[in-house]
Amino acid sequence: MTNSETMDKLKDRMPEKFKDLRIVWTSPLIPLDPLVMRKDLPQATKDKVKQFFYSYGTGGQQEKDNLMKLTKLSGFKPSTNAQLTPVRQLELFRDRSKLVWCCTLSGT
Repeated sequence: MTNSETMDKLKDRMPEKFKDLRIVWTSPLIPLDPLVMRKDLPQATKDKVKQFFYSYGTGGQQEKDNLMKLTKLSGFKPSTNAQLTPVRQLELFRDRSKLVWCCTLSGT
């Protein structure tokens, strides 16, 4: 199991080995490490945290360099819980598969 970025690197660096691979399934796009906050945080705290992340990287070259070193990102964008839908779908698929496998093994 791997991700698309790793597969792309393998294809570029070791094309002869990449040809031997067979991709049997590709997941939907999975969000890159979304940041989440507790719903019960005070709104003022949420606003401060959001403001920090949404503006970090726009304050000069040092901030841009820090982001690139730490995360290879250029900044952060606002999101909603909808961003996590692919992850929830994968978890449901996994759980359903376990159930089907279990029922198949038990003969029911």
